[in-house]
Amino acid sequence: MSKLRVGIIFGGRSADNDLSLHSAGNRVAAMARSRFGPLLIATDKAGHVHPYDTSSCSLNWDQPALLPLNRSNRALAGPS
Repeated sequence: MSKLRVGIIFGGRSADNDLSLHSAGNRVAAMARSRFGPLLIATDKAGHVHPYDTSSCSLNWDQPALLPLNRSNRALAGPS
């Protein structure tokens, strides 16, 4: 049986950016990884949208400043 992909969008331009990242970490940790595959999409504080590397999704969720966004690719979208 293939895994169902679940999109989790987090971050943002507001002061609650760090809280959003922490919440996303809680969602990923609670996800039944045998049944679901997370597709993580992060918005940085500047408003740029980036794919998030799912291989490191368990790292540093308690310290949002240390969460690495995938900057090797161009942003998927940016502020208007």
